[in-house]
Amino acid sequence: MQLKPTLNVDIEEFKKMETLNLKLHKQVEEIQKLENVELPKLEKELKNIRGFFKGKQKRILQQEIESCKEAINIGKENLQKMVQEQGYKSVETFLKLYSESKKVVEQWKKEKYAKKESIIEKLKELERKANVYEQTIEQHKDIER
Repeated sequence: MQLKPTLNVDIEEFKKMETLNLKLHKQVEEIQKLENVELPKLEKELKNIRGFFKGKQKRILQQEIESCKEAINIGKENLQKMVQEQGYKSVETFLKLYSESKKVVEQWKKEKYAKKESIIEKLKELERKANVYEQTIEQHKDIER
């Protein structure tokens, strides 16, 4: 008789880790959008401004570029703060713990549902055998007639 699989990770803590991981990914997406889309677009606009009377436009674009860079830095600091508020040292340590916990939970789920799957497979196999048996009986009846 097999023992029931046990979970070595607190499931409530794992759920908190999952929500924090989702928040981190959203924040990273925002930062990447600023770094890869907005900032290059503003810098390209600044390079394309030419002319003697375009000083005001240049200053405005430079201010926008600086505010974009500041938003990127604030976003990166927020990543660290979010993780530290949950009690982890850094983002890297959180990600390591999260990946290890995720592996443990997935393994536990596999073991938990493996037994159900094996029972379902056995039932399907018995059903196949019953169908084959019924077919052979029908064939013998046809031969006897």
